[in-house]
Amino acid sequence: MKSTFCILIFCLALSLTADAQIIIFSDNFESGTFGASWTATPGTPNGVVSINASIGNPSRGVRMGKSSAGGFVTNTLDLTLNLSAYSNSDIAMTFDIKDLGDDTQIEDGLYFSDDGGLTFEKVFDFNPSLWCDDNYGSFPPFDIDSLAAINGLNLTSNFVIRFQQYGDNTFSNNSGFYLDNVSIFTQTITYVNIFPFTDGFEASNTLQNMWTNSFPWQTNTLSTDPNRPNNAVEIGSNIGFGGGRAVRMGKNCADGFSTNALDLHLNLSGGSDYALTFDIEDQGDDTQVDDGLYFSDNGGVTFKKVFDFNPSLWCDNNYGSFPPFDIDSLAALQGLNLTDKFVIRFQQHGDNTFSNNNGFYIDNVSVFVPTLVYQGQFPFTDNFETGTLGPQWKRSFPWQTSTLVTDPNRPNSIVDITNGAGAGGGRGIRMGKDCSDGFSTNALDLHLNLSGGSDYALTFDIEDQGDDTQVDDGLYFSDNGGVTFKKVFDFNPSLWCDNNYGSFPPFDIDSLAALQGLNLTDKFVIRFQQHGDNTFSNNNGFYIDNVSVFVPTLVYQGQFPFTDNFETGTLGPQWKRSFPWQTSTLVTDPNRPNSIVDIANFTGISNSRAVRMGKDCADGFSTNALDLHLNLSGLGQVILNCKIRDLGDETDFDDGVYLSNNGGETFKKVFDFDFGNVPDSYTDYSFDLGALATSNGLSFSSRFIVRFQQHGDNTFSNNNGIYIDNVNITGVVGANEINLFDGFSIYPNPAREHLTLDISDFFSKGDLYFEIKNLIGIPITGRKILNSKEIIDIKTIPDGLYIVEIISSNGRASKKVLKLGE
Repeated sequence: MKSTFCILIFCLALSLTADAQIIIFSDNFESGTFGASWTATPGTPNGVVSINASIGNPSRGVRMGKSSAGGFVTNTLDLTLNLSAYSNSDIAMTFDIKDLGDDTQIEDGLYFSDDGGLTFEKVFDFNPSLWCDDNYGSFPPFDIDSLAAINGLNLTSNFVIRFQQYGDNTFSNNSGFYLDNVSIFTQTITYVNIFPFTDGFEASNTLQNMWTNSFPWQTNTLSTDPNRPNNAVEIGSNIGFGGGRAVRMGKNCADGFSTNALDLHLNLSGGSDYALTFDIEDQGDDTQVDDGLYFSDNGGVTFKKVFDFNPSLWCDNNYGSFPPFDIDSLAALQGLNLTDKFVIRFQQHGDNTFSNNNGFYIDNVSVFVPTLVYQGQFPFTDNFETGTLGPQWKRSFPWQTSTLVTDPNRPNSIVDITNGAGAGGGRGIRMGKDCSDGFSTNALDLHLNLSGGSDYALTFDIEDQGDDTQVDDGLYFSDNGGVTFKKVFDFNPSLWCDNNYGSFPPFDIDSLAALQGLNLTDKFVIRFQQHGDNTFSNNNGFYIDNVSVFVPTLVYQGQFPFTDNFETGTLGPQWKRSFPWQTSTLVTDPNRPNSIVDIANFTGISNSRAVRMGKDCADGFSTNALDLHLNLSGLGQVILNCKIRDLGDETDFDDGVYLSNNGGETFKKVFDFDFGNVPDSYTDYSFDLGALATSNGLSFSSRFIVRFQQHGDNTFSNNNGIYIDNVNITGVVGANEINLFDGFSIYPNPAREHLTLDISDFFSKGDLYFEIKNLIGIPITGRKILNSKEIIDIKTIPDGLYIVEIISSNGRASKKVLKLGE
């Protein structure tokens, strides 16, 4: 048994296919007699080693056993060959064998002799107690030269292969076995060195020379006898991805757990960045620890497991594929090198037949060097109409970004380009599942070279298919080529409209990266990630289209007057649709892809164009923000006039005008829109930006922003949202403003009937005037100031908050005052 131990530990690393280059010997026993190479030795008494009709596969075959019961006997069948000319060749043997119910005996097995049969070494154990009865099968090809070498034997001119059977009962009483189709042949394994390499197994019914059906000695941990003759690793018709041929791995009959291994031989020396893809269909297999992918860098002498197959979690009878496997990275993680004797092993372990939900099919195996480009020219836009992902894109395993499941990817997860999935009905990306096999995660990566640049923005269209929100959904950034990621934005599809394309405001890549401590590098990756448990047809997943990365042209308007009636059809560089992070207080997720800020036809005055702010489907409350960027440095007075039409919007606390003097880092609300109390028609609004800014502690700057904000929960067609048209800004250069805190006071505040303006400290500096305005700058009352302490009657002014402004030839100053009721 020493030799058998050697087999289990080390040998049979290179089993061969039956597609032989040279047939050394072959016999299907159809002649009805043993040829000169055979020596049949029945045991006594009543042993049988004979050729019989109707017992072969399919016709004649050899039977080894007993004709009548009466104690144990040993039967041998010896094949004598001259193998001296093949000492430097890989020699393989295959045969068909059928167990008749024989018990396993230690004498059963294969034996080799290099001295013409004077001495033998056992090289393989037969275990018929573990095999299916009355069913022909075959082992993987036996590597004769390896088996001989590890047993100290040479390939000689008088080499003997012995088939031996030991038993005590008759054929009719379940003893013995049949043999047929014995073949001895040579073959040189081809290590593929031209890529891309693809095999759809359509060329023939036999595996090509780069493939081997192998004994899994090195990679089997679950069974002491991993291979049985009714295991199947073979090409079958009508089982492929498109209905053609494919490899099936499993069992033809149920004889307990055993292991199948299919090896692909590659020459990866001198190369890098290799990827592996394949289609796989689970036949209902249970997950076993031995299932998976294994790599070897020494021709199959040793293997390391690099990926677990978990068929218990997969859909049954449905082809799918994983993201491309990064061969380089998986090998490196296991301390393996890319050599000229690299082997990829597909392994399956199970205990039942294909028809009884065991095993799987493999098709369209491809090894290639992907063309990966870090996009460095902008703007970059992809609408996916080519039908294939460009070199900037990669479907990826979400190892770094999946937190919800230990097995994030399953072969029936989907990331692909599909007709009819686009925003305009054309092509688009779909991310989800095509069958329900539980929760899994999809990741699609966009690779960018952002080194040396800044102010990058990202936009895309997205359509929710009814997906539930999961914590793993969202956008992720990496600045190191995908080694690590940081989440920068949550997708909340539970809050979105279903089956309706929309878009978010532009994402500020620079700011989102900086918030996570990331840099803009030449290996920057944006990951779109989706997590779900159901199919597209059953409300899971989403579509993505029109992805764009660009450097927006943003202008702080400094020339006045400035007018925009939006008739160009596009927002000018002074405008920006923005995320209202700083100004939204009512919802934690203010923006949804079906919120709308755009220019629409037939919405403006005289049925022309205007900006619309609202929603095109009802998915709950969300907030829209439109920012106007102004350079107000050096100006003393700025008036903004516009026309706004309410479409029946309700008044919400977040509706209004907001100002920022630091480029949008912070905002102050300066005016409330009261849409519930204005007519549903265009209304004139006038905002004295100087007064509004001053009363809120802001000053004019070169990075001044006016934000129009709308909050609602329904669609334009169902009375929600607003239109904005005819924006006009006038600005006046003024002298230094009067200091608000030196000499100007107002009391009482709040007041009911009278206000006193105390301007004693600068009453003598020339003519002064006051105005009381509402918060949008419309004057209520005003006149020339005649006294250093001017008393103003406010009894007739409605209750509310007002701006009191002092105006002189040197400038102006203002303060807020609250008018109370009687």
